[in-house]
Amino acid sequence: MKSKGFIFSLDAFVAFTLALIIIYTLVFFSSIPYAYYSGLMQAHYLAKDSLHSLSIAKGPVDGMSKLDYLVLFDAPDSTKSDSIKQDLDLLIPEQFGYTLEYYLEDNSGQKTWTEVYSTKNDDSTKHNKVYKKLSTTAYALVFNYENADPKLIEAENPFGYITCKGVLTQCNPPESEYGKGNSAIRLVRLIVFI
Repeated sequence: MKSKGFIFSLDAFVAFTLALIIIYTLVFFSSIPYAYYSGLMQAHYLAKDSLHSLSIAKGPVDGMSKLDYLVLFDAPDSTKSDSIKQDLDLLIPEQFGYTLEYYLEDNSGQKTWTEVYSTKNDDSTKHNKVYKKLSTTAYALVFNYENADPKLIEAENPFGYITCKGVLTQCNPPESEYGKGNSAIRLVRLIVFI
């Protein structure tokens, strides 16, 4: 009887040891990404806050924020690069690099990310140029609508009935006095990397 109990306890000891080894292995491999978690969250909040700051800051053109100006306004690339360096370089520390892009569908129907500015391509900036450890992205939606100039509204009623002498009948739908406006919408992303 004693030998059977000894074999049972040896099996339990081996099983318990193997279970501990498996649990420690899983904990070890799951905790490796956690080492970069604080840096990743810092970069994510940095990207999100930088985009938000650009979207609420007054731009060089009336009625447009700085982000609207950088993405929607047709300005020379050198002007945009200078404006981005002036604004984002103050918001993002030098140990981080960044890329500002927007999503665009071209005339052939291809949808691509178009780069506005990247520290990788600029030798004059002190910001990080090489992605080494981690990268994070923040998105913002940029929308712009320009109303067309309305036609001059005539003082007289365009419809003809008892007291009005217009050329249109009452059954015709009214004509709009407003022209078609222009709208633009872009999805913008800011990639921050270390």
